[in-house]
Amino acid sequence: MSVKSLDSNKWFQFTFKAGLVIKGFDGFVELFAGLLLVVTPGVLHGILSAVGTSMEYHHDSLHHFIADYIARLDDDLARSGLLFLILFLIGHGTLKLVLVYCLLKNIVRAYPYVLAALGVFLLYQFYVLAQDITAIGMWLFTLFDIVIFVLVTLEYKSLKKLPVSKL
Repeated sequence: MSVKSLDSNKWFQFTFKAGLVIKGFDGFVELFAGLLLVVTPGVLHGILSAVGTSMEYHHDSLHHFIADYIARLDDDLARSGLLFLILFLIGHGTLKLVLVYCLLKNIVRAYPYVLAALGVFLLYQFYVLAQDITAIGMWLFTLFDIVIFVLVTLEYKSLKKLPVSKL
């Protein structure tokens, strides 16, 4: 795909911008959740317990699957502690917001750092998937991040070929 066709491809630009907006929203939610856990660390256990309990009242296999998943998640958080989760959410959310800002502002020299950060995120996600192949949410985030990685790579290649005056 040439620079001209990539730049004029409205579908690509829409997909790229929509992906960034979703990534930015995700970063904001992570940052907010991390800060919320700093202020009220017990709220997560309460929410997970309430949701898990409400799922158990249903008598179909899907609701029981979700209830079991939530119970395992709650147990994992209780065993590993919330400090890692809080640090991860705040750090990951902040980094996502900075990356999205740089991409939306077309700060071309930031693109290699964005790609490196996305690559590290993907490596971590692959590690988590290797530990728990049934982590459906992680599969969805990983697939989304792969699409974002490809879109950012294509956008970076097209921007590098433009004259500096067009940036």
